[in-house]
Amino acid sequence: MKTSDFGKLNYRDLVKGLIVAALSAALTGIKQVLDANSLNFNWQSIAITATSAALAYLIKNFFTGAQTITQHKN
Repeated sequence: MKTSDFGKLNYRDLVKGLIVAALSAALTGIKQVLDANSLNFNWQSIAITATSAALAYLIKNFFTGAQTITQHKN
């Protein structure tokens, strides 16, 4: 399997970016709950964290050249 070329993003990059965003948002929410000992969420902070994480992932992939990924068979 070949990853996206330098300067391009493919569908798989976008899906993985959404996964990173969702996980970042969930972890931020969990941290806020543990810090405050209550179920009060700062939705703006969670949204900023998720957006930043997704954009960072997509930017990283945009500037990373194509790689061929092979699976090792045992």
